[in-house]
Formats: sequence, C-alpha cells, structure tokens
Amino acid sequence: MKNFLLLGFPNSGKSSIFNILSGKSRKVSNYSGISVDYAIAELSDNKNYSEEQKIKIIDLPGVYNLIPTTLDEAVTIGTLLKLNENIKDFSKVVIIVDSSKLEAGISLILAVKEIINNEDILVIVNKSDLLSYKDINLKKLEEYLGLKVLLCSTINEEEAKKKNK
Repeated sequence: MKNFLLLGFPNSGKSSIFNILSGKSRKVSNYSGISVDYAIAELSDNKNYSEEQKIKIIDLPGVYNLIPTTLDEAVTIGTLLKLNENIKDFSKVVIIVDSSKLEAGISLILAVKEIINNEDILVIVNKSDLLSYKDINLKKLEEYLGLKVLLCSTINEEEAKKKNK
C-alpha cells in the first residue's frame, strides 16, 4: 500500500480533501488550527485495487513553512522528514494550496521541492470555484514549478454529496 501525505497551509482544504477521498468525516472549519494531529485512512475506492495499488492518505496539520514553531507543525515536518515513528515512508506528497493564497503557497511548494524529489510531489490548487479561467494559467504554473498541478473545489464536491444523499 502506498502512503500519500496531504500537506499545506492551515485552512487550505486538506481535511476536506481527506474526507472526500476517504469517506471519513474529519472535523473541518473555516479557521486554522482544527487539525492538530494527523489522520490516516484508505481511499474509499481501494476495494477495486490490488494491495500494491491501494493508497492510504495521511492528513497532516497545516504548516506555513518547514520550520516548526508549534507541536502540530512539528508533527507535519517530522513526518515529511521521515522522523515520525508511525509513518515510516510515503510515496507522494500532495501539497494543497488555497487558490486565493497561491503566491504564498508557492513558497511552501518550493521549500518542499528542496527535500522531496519532484516526481514524488503533486500540487492541488483548491477552491478553484473562486477563480475564473483567466486567473490562473495551469500550464505556465506547471512549467514554473516543474510539477503536476490539478485544480479542484472541495466545496463543490461537498455540495454535490449533500444533494445526492
């Protein structure tokens, strides 16, 4: 089974993405500091795949940079540096960036690139519902970062799930 870390600023949508992908209901709120420890779950779609193809996602507390100033930030940075006794290894670091804070998020992405191989990083620009197509050039962003970048809107996914219940 592969481990994917969800990393990003507080309130960027990490826990919302975790909930959507896992089917869990980790607490989310519109202010930072909600996730002070990590959560682990398998993708809700894992049942369709072999053990080697299955993915476990790990929702980490939010960080603004790679210098921890609080215990929850230390959990995240320790996990990223493979110092966490409970999470020995990971296959991907998925960096969640709030579209309204894209420039600040790029600084975190560039810092992570200094310690993690590019092929092991995926960037998700969340809250894309707040963007118009002219606000972001996805291809240029991918070229600048040298990374795969996806757009998503967890609020639209959550609303769709509520309507389908």
